[in-house]
Amino acid sequence: MRLPRDIRDFSRDWRFRLGDVADGESAALDDRDWALVTLPHTWNADDTFTPTRGYHRGVGWYRKRFMLPDEARGKKVFIEFDAAFAVAEVWVNGEHMGPFMGGFTGFSLDATPYLDLGVNLIAILVNNTHDPDVLPGRETPDYNLYGGLYREARLVIRDRLHIPEHGVVLTTPTVSDHIATLSAGVLVHNEREEAEEYTCTVSVLDAERRLVIEKREAQWLQAGSERVVLFQFPGIRRPHLWSPEDPYVHTVVTTVEQGKTIVDNDLQPLGFRWYEFTRDAGLVFNGKPLKLRGVNRHQDYPGLGNALPQRLQVRDAEIIKGMGANFVRTSHYPQHPAFLAACDFLGLLVYEEIASWQYIGGERFKRNAEAMLRQMIARDRNHPSVILWGLLNEGRDRDFFARLSAAAHRADPTRPTIYAENRPEEGKQLGSVSTPDVLGINYKLPHIDDIRKALPDARLLI
Repeated sequence: MRLPRDIRDFSRDWRFRLGDVADGESAALDDRDWALVTLPHTWNADDTFTPTRGYHRGVGWYRKRFMLPDEARGKKVFIEFDAAFAVAEVWVNGEHMGPFMGGFTGFSLDATPYLDLGVNLIAILVNNTHDPDVLPGRETPDYNLYGGLYREARLVIRDRLHIPEHGVVLTTPTVSDHIATLSAGVLVHNEREEAEEYTCTVSVLDAERRLVIEKREAQWLQAGSERVVLFQFPGIRRPHLWSPEDPYVHTVVTTVEQGKTIVDNDLQPLGFRWYEFTRDAGLVFNGKPLKLRGVNRHQDYPGLGNALPQRLQVRDAEIIKGMGANFVRTSHYPQHPAFLAACDFLGLLVYEEIASWQYIGGERFKRNAEAMLRQMIARDRNHPSVILWGLLNEGRDRDFFARLSAAAHRADPTRPTIYAENRPEEGKQLGSVSTPDVLGINYKLPHIDDIRKALPDARLLI
């Protein structure tokens, strides 16, 4: 389905220079001798795979000149990046925006106030120098920390009456073989100069794009304000369920209309399924016990680093499914949206976690961890494949884990939380093993009976 918003590729024709450059954000800087690169791009594509230990940790500059089309006149213009590691400082026509330190969750710039209809310049200073307050915090985790704009970018032109990024939230409060309920929360922004009347429509389509159910609601919104419109679908009969064996993906189409004109719309995946992690039966999925057979997945390739094109993101999911697995852990960070979409359509259950590895820092680290958790959930909560929110990997802090778990439940009350523990005896003494809904156990399969005796009430994932 064609979106009325104008989405343009923003990944080509970047100039890149490794190292710091004085006045790198200035329009007067001559960058014609800089390398010409296309996103995704990392400056560590080769040096992390050399026999000599160690790779470049530092800064790199990216610059791009671009024309803003006439279609953007009077509209909102956003520049969306799927990821930059680890910290990105951004200038648009010399105006500073940032820093952005999600590292793995991406960021969106409202560049509207700073753009001209002629030639524009965006300059980005990316830094992957070790910072103990920036996730994963540890200088040498068991994975490489590639610097760069290592995922794709887009320029998005939206009407000033629009649904913002991650503005549609879907939940399925009740699901069974016979009937399902759906709740759709739609956030609408009115950034026009006057109050506006509009109609918001939510349509559920099946995998063949046939209409299953639809609701419309007329709304009125003051200038400079926003509103969440809540749609309830109480009786969807005999829903086609989503499962690893039959990954049936519906599509939810949300539109904002004025008269006969669609001024904005949004597409989200939807899977009808229900599940529970239990102490004795393990995972019960759609009413039946399901044995998980899974892998951990990192996002890098020799010669490319982590700057993978989307086809390789999908290929990895296909390989995992093809080997007979039904479960994947995104160790140890949020991964590409294309990988998660592939998991939706292939039937791979996902345990997605924030960036970490055997480290918990001070309060600034903890605030950044909580921010990444919220960003990950906002980005990925509509994926039917995602069934667990991972807090951290192999760290122990009862109060901090309780804080993260509570933040996850506030953002998404429908999914359980988990963290992975490699020393459960120590975790029990410190109280951290009791904070998540599910406890992941690393490496301890020969001792699982002893762990079960020591933690009789825990729901364990090995």
